[in-house]
Amino acid sequence: MQEMLQKPLADITYYEDIQINNDLNAQLIENGNREFSLEKRYVHKDGTIIWGNLTVSPLWKQGEKPETYFHIAIVEDITERKRSELIIKQQNKQLHELNAEKDKFFSIIAHDLRSPFQGFLGITELMSEDINKFSSAELSKFAKEMNKSTQNLYNLLQNLLEWSRMKNGRMNFTPNEFTLKEIVDQNIGSIVQRAAQKGITIINEIHEEQKMVADERMIHSVFGNLLSNAVKFTKKDGKVTLQAKAVPNNLLEISVADTGIGMSDAAIAKLFKIDEKVGRRGTDGELSTGLGLLLCKEFVEKHGGKIWVESEEKKGSTFYFTVPAKY
Repeated sequence: MQEMLQKPLADITYYEDIQINNDLNAQLIENGNREFSLEKRYVHKDGTIIWGNLTVSPLWKQGEKPETYFHIAIVEDITERKRSELIIKQQNKQLHELNAEKDKFFSIIAHDLRSPFQGFLGITELMSEDINKFSSAELSKFAKEMNKSTQNLYNLLQNLLEWSRMKNGRMNFTPNEFTLKEIVDQNIGSIVQRAAQKGITIINEIHEEQKMVADERMIHSVFGNLLSNAVKFTKKDGKVTLQAKAVPNNLLEISVADTGIGMSDAAIAKLFKIDEKVGRRGTDGELSTGLGLLLCKEFVEKHGGKIWVESEEKKGSTFYFTVPAKY
């Protein structure tokens, strides 16, 4: 304690709290108040942070213009209380996230999984009554609708499975070095037929020599979801372009840009948040839940990268993400 008393206030006060302390002290003198209290941080000589509840009371000299001749300061150690409050805050945050995840799953199961099945039931019921009354063109249309619903269901179930595995800690993280273009070409191959049906051109501008260090399974999921969304929200005769470039800190910045319907600022603010409902239909009525983007965020951040979007309504969207690169 004696060692502490011999040091200036600024030397023992955490830097973010110095100005607050000085401002309150100035107000105390200026307004002639009796005391002020402040929960502030102190720096121990070993560098650790100690929380204290500081109460300062001035003793005033009497006269035409009252002055303080010294202050009485009482500091109560509240470090343990602050630690307990932090633990409770973290637990509340985790509880909120768990509830949001539960609500997200219930929403998907109750609505987004049910809707495609309703389409199946309607079409198959019509066909089962008397399939011979339908023309080849009508049956072909039914088959296309069923195929579209099947693809939507498959993508949704795949995302649900990966989300569940990740949350339960059953998804291994094994980064390896590989050529970026190869994995992009594989994902383009899985979506190119759907893009062709909508007259959408996919342009891969990623160079052969660009490499990355990542978990292939997770990055496959990121590209799969971003490409699927790009095609989903792009109208007929549009285009989707993939690019990659080196950025500081040994990272690779990858972009998936589309000429689609775009998003408002309000819609962008809701992306990548488990507790926000962002589902909307694609330009051909495709199902969307927002779960794929949540997976993208989790997988990109697992690599130490970040993901973000730039978008303008009626002009398209560009999703960016960063991952470790190998030069």
